[in-house]
Amino acid sequence: MTLRVHPDEIVRESTSSLLAIHPTWERVRLSDVADVLNGFAFRSAYFSNSEGVPLLRIRDVGRSQTEASYVGEFDPAYLVEAGSLVVGMDGDFRVARWTGPPALLNQRVCKISVRDDSLYDAGFLFYALPGYLDAINARTSSVTVKHLSSRTVQEIPLPLPPLAERRRIVAAIEEHFSRLDAAIRSLQSGSRRLERLRGQILAASIDALDAPRFPVADVAHLVTDGDHNPPARAPNGVPHLTAKNVKGGRLTLDGCTFVSEEGFEQTRRRYEPRSGDVIVTCVGTIGEVAVVPPGFQFSADRNLAAIRPRPEVDASYLALALRTPRRKQAMRGASGSTAQPHLYLRDLRALEIPLPLIDEQRRIVAEVEQQLSVVDAMAAEIDRALRRSTALRRSILERAFSGKLVPQDPSDEPASALLERIRAERAAAETATGRRRRRRATMRAR
Repeated sequence: MTLRVHPDEIVRESTSSLLAIHPTWERVRLSDVADVLNGFAFRSAYFSNSEGVPLLRIRDVGRSQTEASYVGEFDPAYLVEAGSLVVGMDGDFRVARWTGPPALLNQRVCKISVRDDSLYDAGFLFYALPGYLDAINARTSSVTVKHLSSRTVQEIPLPLPPLAERRRIVAAIEEHFSRLDAAIRSLQSGSRRLERLRGQILAASIDALDAPRFPVADVAHLVTDGDHNPPARAPNGVPHLTAKNVKGGRLTLDGCTFVSEEGFEQTRRRYEPRSGDVIVTCVGTIGEVAVVPPGFQFSADRNLAAIRPRPEVDASYLALALRTPRRKQAMRGASGSTAQPHLYLRDLRALEIPLPLIDEQRRIVAEVEQQLSVVDAMAAEIDRALRRSTALRRSILERAFSGKLVPQDPSDEPASALLERIRAERAAAETATGRRRRRRATMRAR
């Protein structure tokens, strides 16, 4: 469904600084300073994965390349060049600069082009627009997928600072973001190094063992997966976990759905989780591993596999063995390269692990967990810093669009004068367009 209130009302009622303006600023309709081009419904029969012109679909907004190309004829008006501002019209209403090669604008994606940078520059629009689209998204009702109309985009009342101030704002934002992006890249690099260190710790502690190796099938009472036809979700009840609920070696209820008690009776007939079971993600995200803790009841989806180890196998040791780089690579390799990777139970059962005596398993677990706890603490600090960087980015934009990021200069041309120039240019353009239409109509009548 689409928006049922006007963008003006959303702005009036908003308390967000992203939608605020300084008292010396004005507002201007997006349609007064920019053109909105809706994408074309290109025929799927001409889609290709290997040749043709890149086809920019809604899933490609924010990326630098497309998943599909187009081999049919097309109107060059729908070509999007690098640097163009594009917006996804369904779902999250994402805004991005296209950074890939020339691509065709597909339906449900629009391109926004500023007409005259001397009146309203594209850089300022790029930073201002997401806050308005997020607010519109929040007010858009939906049964399935939210839809954004080009009319709504055209009606957005954008902030209009004086031209010189607007350019100072863009320069300041880009300076702040440049430093912030450098810090984020450094944090992300540190996170990747920690992930490699985790793998090295596991490999050194388990893969190097001089111990007999056994397939998972031989060290388990049970190797199965969750319900292949799970029941309808309920507003509350028993948590129904999927692959996204296995993170960092643990099961989490974050973002989970629920099934009723009756639904749980259905799913537990295939697999009823028990404390000490080892859970492995087997569809989509492959090879994430966790141990079911005591008292943790849940309904399992088909994208979770479960291993119930025999008494001579420590569950935590088995989970660590499955998390080694060698076995994660083996599980992902067995899943193939299909659109949705799938680790089959036969491949999981055949996976071999080194198995020392249980006392040695427990010693290894204690030693590895101590080392990993240090790594996890450093990773948690990086995650906190990344979250702070997101908050800082928003704070910079809030200050920018409330007129607090750069000082006002009394010598700047007032925003009111700029608004009059924009309106005059718009009126002149509409008059010229009307003349051309009347001229074409007269010629056709002859």
